Amino acid sequence: MSISGATLMPDSIKERKVLYLQVISPIHIGTREGKLSSLEYLHVNGKTHLIDENRFGTFLKEKNLIDPFVEEAGEGPIAMKDFLKQHKHSDLEKVVSHITCLSIPGGSSGMREFRPFIRDGNGQLFIPGSSLKGALRTALLYDLIQNNKTVKSGIENNCKRALNDAPKKFFSTEWLQRELLQRFSLPSGEEGPHKDILRCLTVRDAYPVGKIESRIIKIRFLCKNGTASPTWYFKKKGGKDLEIWLEAVVNGCFRTELLWDVKLLNLFRKNGKQKIYPATCLQDVVEKASNTSREIFAHESGYYAMPQTAGNPHPGVAEANKTAAALARWHKEEVGQAIRIGFGSGMLSTTVNLSLPEELRKRIRDKFGIPRPDDPAPKSRRVWKRPDEQWLPMGWLKMTESMDRGDGTQAKTDPGSEAAPEKVQTERWDVATLSWDPGSQKITAEDRGKRAEVKGKDLVPESIQAKLFGKKKTARATVEVEPVGNAYRIVRIEPAD
Repeated sequence: MSISGATLMPDSIKERKVLYLQVISPIHIGTREGKLSSLEYLHVNGKTHLIDENRFGTFLKEKNLIDPFVEEAGEGPIAMKDFLKQHKHSDLEKVVSHITCLSIPGGSSGMREFRPFIRDGNGQLFIPGSSLKGALRTALLYDLIQNNKTVKSGIENNCKRALNDAPKKFFSTEWLQRELLQRFSLPSGEEGPHKDILRCLTVRDAYPVGKIESRIIKIRFLCKNGTASPTWYFKKKGGKDLEIWLEAVVNGCFRTELLWDVKLLNLFRKNGKQKIYPATCLQDVVEKASNTSREIFAHESGYYAMPQTAGNPHPGVAEANKTAAALARWHKEEVGQAIRIGFGSGMLSTTVNLSLPEELRKRIRDKFGIPRPDDPAPKSRRVWKRPDEQWLPMGWLKMTESMDRGDGTQAKTDPGSEAAPEKVQTERWDVATLSWDPGSQKITAEDRGKRAEVKGKDLVPESIQAKLFGKKKTARATVEVEPVGNAYRIVRIEPAD
């Protein structure tokens, strides 16, 4: 469905648009810690239970196991289940409730590690606004290149020069960002952010709306070799199928908010030196991101439409044939406006490489990556087999201004709609005290013992900015907040009456 126009926020300095992100293929956003080892979880009865350090420490003390644990852990990698069984705790079901803090469906007793999904301080799954903005940024850059022949030709020539001049194993496209997104100067004497045009765009963290489903799943690597036949990617040592276990959101809906700083855009325009704008409003951002996603979707459909190779002795080729065919069919379905994020999105979704000719992409890969003569660039895709046998790619979200009811229809989210779905409940605090912390770059609102936060200055009306960001760093205001787990997040700030 089409995304309608945005609304203007107080003082008419920002556009605001709420988007719902429906998960249509597994999403994984990683954490700073990266992977969890087999010492940090237990797999019991189809679920993976994360070890709580404090509870586990108490357990070791009560069972007089601190010294054995320190000794065995110091000798090298061990699995928690093996340690417990060796010390007469083979009934893992009884132990789980005493030493773990979180249970996630899925996983396997044989997995050696997995990658958890990012959570906030309250343990809530969410999609960081930085992940969404990064995907939008790449999409806008790609759209700009595709629709300007001069820019596209210049980029191809620069890439060809880099193949001849750049040191082997090093290839950077920082110049591309500088040339197309970071030359938007402010008028002389005006104070403001640096020259990046997408300083106009703010993307809020996306939190679940209603119930979402996360589980630990096994990701496999489908690849296409020089003969265009599908196969699985195998480890060089041992010839085993390459796989990765990770926690992914496989079903559900997230809600985010986009803001566009109209005032800042007008300041950039006053300078008048830059003629090509990747976007000038939120409608531009969403439509161009959707156009980019449609081109990626079409390209992926062609990639999976591989010839069915009979008689190939390579292990798993029959399954690879069926998998490729299933994914080709999935990519033929119309998903409307979408965006791709997170692990497994692939080179074509995280770069502008799809704007380059196939042969040029292959030359760049062969010089600066792993040479694979005659193989396509990129060669492999990360895929997941659902319990119902359906194969899916990674990372796709459908963007709408309303939530999917689950029966293929959309429920309107207008305040007066009779068919309105379950909404994110908000509260209005008429006279709240705002405070500003320059160190954390956070605004805090307090009202009758309640506390809400938001990062950044984007929501603050111009009329109270001087007071809040000045020496006092406090101000009175009316705020709208929404619950996030056991805490609150500020979604709107207005001057107090």
